[in-house]
Amino acid sequence: MLGFLAITVATVAVYWDIVHHQFLQWDDMLYIHSNKHIQSLTTDNLFWMFTNFDVGNWHPLTWLTLAFDFNIWGYNPVAFKFVNVSIHIVNSILVYYLTFSVLQLAQRNYHSNNNGPFSNVVDRDLSIASLLTALLFAIHPQHVESVSWIAERKEVLCGLFFLASMLSYIEYKTTDNKNWLAVSTLMCFFSLMSKPMAVSLPLVLILIDIY
Repeated sequence: MLGFLAITVATVAVYWDIVHHQFLQWDDMLYIHSNKHIQSLTTDNLFWMFTNFDVGNWHPLTWLTLAFDFNIWGYNPVAFKFVNVSIHIVNSILVYYLTFSVLQLAQRNYHSNNNGPFSNVVDRDLSIASLLTALLFAIHPQHVESVSWIAERKEVLCGLFFLASMLSYIEYKTTDNKNWLAVSTLMCFFSLMSKPMAVSLPLVLILIDIY
């Protein structure tokens, strides 16, 4: 829990400056200011979210979260950005679990059968390595555009379901419980409904199998 608190504090500290931000005169206008379809959760607007390719993407879940935000906060850019930061914190915690799962599997299935320097690495050390990886993910400048730009909600939301799908798939492979495979598939669809770039997820799962 202290590790997750550290991730949260570090992320909030890095992105604290969002309290001074406004909507950008770029896609924020197209996504929110001039988009009447997110300003009320009517049947017609929900149909629009799930059927259109506005602004070059099909991402109904992204539209839906922006609509929820608008109906709660109105034209408050800080609130939209706060939601992005919150999703990024959750993503960073998922990165911790993903890293720990992969390292633990590598340790048990490969390194434990050798006499190399990684033969006797305990779970505590794997957890520390995973936490450092998650912290680097949380504060890395590469994520600034995705987290602090409201129109890039699709990126952090896609990442949320992408990571959840990977974790569920690993759980399925280690337990042979097909319920986890169903969860992984559902998370894959949610990721695609957040941003089309999730089309690469099946390939990533194959790479996990190979690894």
